[in-house]
Amino acid sequence: VDTANTSGTVNGPTVVGGVAGNNSGLLEMVQSSGTVTGVDLHTGGIVGYNEAGALVRKGGSSGNVSGGSSVGGVAGQNDGDLEQSTATGTVTGTGEVIGGLSGWNQGNVIGGSFTGASVSGGNGIGGAVGVNFGVIDDITVSTAVSGVVDVGGLVGFSGGPEVKNSTISGTV
Repeated sequence: VDTANTSGTVNGPTVVGGVAGNNSGLLEMVQSSGTVTGVDLHTGGIVGYNEAGALVRKGGSSGNVSGGSSVGGVAGQNDGDLEQSTATGTVTGTGEVIGGLSGWNQGNVIGGSFTGASVSGGNGIGGAVGVNFGVIDDITVSTAVSGVVDVGGLVGFSGGPEVKNSTISGTV
């Protein structure tokens, strides 16, 4: 999908996104300004689940995103690439693994991505990524983050392999 805008309300039980529930290809220059609500796993402002090999480039989410666990301003779970993407709404989860850009990251969150999203939830709560097992590079975070355990301005919990060249401001 290239150059699309969505607004309104998107609701679903699991794998819910403002543009796509599941992405196995390319989402480029897509914008979501609506409210996205999931109940269980994988809720994202743009995509619920971004598969390995998939790419979200220059995506923007400005609506409020809420779900159970694995909730993100851009992607609920990212196993692919998020590049030059932004999230500026409120991201909340009733469970764990909540992030301003991605709740769970096993891929790459790179290339000038930005989040100003306010992030809150239980455990594994991060300004950019809730739980990271991938690469985070060149990210700017300017937000308020709140949670219970494993709460961080950039990442709630990181198992690597790499977090670098990122800037954080706000309240944790």
